[in-house]
Amino acid sequence: MTRAPLAQRLAAGIASAGLVAVLALAGGTTLPAPALATERGEPGGTEVTGGNSVDDAAEIEPGSYADEISYEDVDFGENHPASTYRISLEDGQSGYVSASMLRPEDAGSDAFGAAELEITVAAPADPSCSVSQSSRVSGNETGPVSVSISTGVLDGNNPNDSCFQRGGSFIVSVAWSETYDGLPQTLPLELQYVRQAATVWSQLPEPEENPALAEFLPESRGEAETLSPGWSFNTATELTEADAIVDAEVGRPLFFRAPLSTGQQLSLRARAASPADHTLTLRVFDPNLRPVAVARPGDEGAPASDMPDTNGTGTDASISIADSGGTTALTTRYPVNPRHEFVEFDDAKASSIAGDYYIVVTIEPPLIDAPATGTHQVRLSWESQGEPFDSAPEVEGAGAAPSYLGMELGTWVRIGGLGLGSVFLAIAGLLAILAIRRARR
Repeated sequence: MTRAPLAQRLAAGIASAGLVAVLALAGGTTLPAPALATERGEPGGTEVTGGNSVDDAAEIEPGSYADEISYEDVDFGENHPASTYRISLEDGQSGYVSASMLRPEDAGSDAFGAAELEITVAAPADPSCSVSQSSRVSGNETGPVSVSISTGVLDGNNPNDSCFQRGGSFIVSVAWSETYDGLPQTLPLELQYVRQAATVWSQLPEPEENPALAEFLPESRGEAETLSPGWSFNTATELTEADAIVDAEVGRPLFFRAPLSTGQQLSLRARAASPADHTLTLRVFDPNLRPVAVARPGDEGAPASDMPDTNGTGTDASISIADSGGTTALTTRYPVNPRHEFVEFDDAKASSIAGDYYIVVTIEPPLIDAPATGTHQVRLSWESQGEPFDSAPEVEGAGAAPSYLGMELGTWVRIGGLGLGSVFLAIAGLLAILAIRRARR
């Protein structure tokens, strides 16, 4: 067999390498798609269209998704139509799914009634084998209607449901089951699917019902980045610096996210100089959108702080803004530990998944029916405290892909791969031309 000249063989080899680089880096496995939304009020995440039944359920991988959901009146006793999605889990894994319906910002305040969202996870072979949750939000409250659910650990000893014992495919159904006057018939819907890998539970620390609390953050007067907040969970703005300055519209929730590893707690501090008589509130949600138990200044057993006692419930911290301003703070009560899913003190369950934790900041008017007007600056500080565990299960879909200059890292890798492949192809073309010219001499 006659071999081609060296230059031709080299050109062909480089061309092949360039093509491989283009195909591998452009089409290979990358990080999950980032949660993108172009306009305020739009859902964030990869676009998906849910099915209408088990047979045409849309298959989703761990990550964030954007869809829409419609309300339909049904006769008493009938089920509302649901959007269906299919998820896959292996033995020992656990799945967490949440749905969040985005209401128009001008639909509320004087609205009478409530909106309800239901989510169900079922085994396709046996629809009666299922678990369900619902969430009902009053029309005069602001923010999305969110609901979450989990399969439990599929290890043969699952307390969640006797028929959820082993891995396989599961059908997630989301239904809009109650509405009120003023809401459109179709609204944006966000989905999040988090998958936690199997783990050796004995290698994780034993959970404590009353663990030591992280310290409250001191006042910070250093430089702060200026951020635009997200308007939903999937569009939440990532906090990359310790301090941020944000513009808060009265009555509009601001959404941020910060990463927590197993073994860590989140400490937050927020200050608003105005408006007087309004309330500044902080809330934290886990990657499955469950409200996280928090401790506030003045709580029994809480660390000392330089702030006045803070009001709120077990899952938020709020302060009335005085003429001189107002400062509120919190720390999550439990360090992240996957074993919290199995404890009897239920308020720890929302501190079991490592990943992005969501921070919601609101400035609320003094009265429910008071007009929500004006924009005011809030300084938000955060810090993760605690040493990560040496052994922890891998979690997929619990955080957005790392980004650089506003673009996800996986996209930069693909662009880099395309650029590198183009360079290879250009060199190959040049060598091929030289080889042909030499062959003609």
